[in-house]
Amino acid sequence: MNSTNPHNRHVIHNSRIWAIIGYSFPHKQIPWDEMIEASIERIYQSARIGALCGASSVIFHPAYYLKQSSEEVLERVSGLLGRLASRLEDEGINAVLRPETTGKPTQFGSLEETLMMASAIEGIMPCIDFSHLHSRSSGEYNTLEEFRDVLVKVEEYLGREGLEDMHCHISGIAYGDKEGEEPPGAPGV
Repeated sequence: MNSTNPHNRHVIHNSRIWAIIGYSFPHKQIPWDEMIEASIERIYQSARIGALCGASSVIFHPAYYLKQSSEEVLERVSGLLGRLASRLEDEGINAVLRPETTGKPTQFGSLEETLMMASAIEGIMPCIDFSHLHSRSSGEYNTLEEFRDVLVKVEEYLGREGLEDMHCHISGIAYGDKEGEEPPGAPGV
């Protein structure tokens, strides 16, 4: 699929297979419930097709706050992902759903939110994106001690399994005046 927004993507991965499945919504207004249902279906299809290709994880950005509290979004997203994880298990689709930590403060997906979902829902594990954590915090998560603190927190929430079955992204990132956003003309990273 083509995508006009590189941030709207699902990543399917195993040790040999990486696939980025991008999508964009039509430029017409569609009701939120339809958009959410379509997003869940895309994650499901990514998991189904990825598993057929030997992929073991599906990575995605989970949501936006849209003027809702973290608790409200956590409850809604957890419910949706819990049902999706159950569907995958019921259908014998062996793919772990991995919500990724997000880099913008308007996006649901702080380290704590991501770890709470993973600890509460069977079939969910986090994707820790250190660049997104760095951007979201306007410069933190950039030292050995801060990286270590993240790993300690992962183990606190998920036990040793959280570290042994960890998926993370580490890369350079530029962010601008608006917390977590790249400045205009910043090179892609």
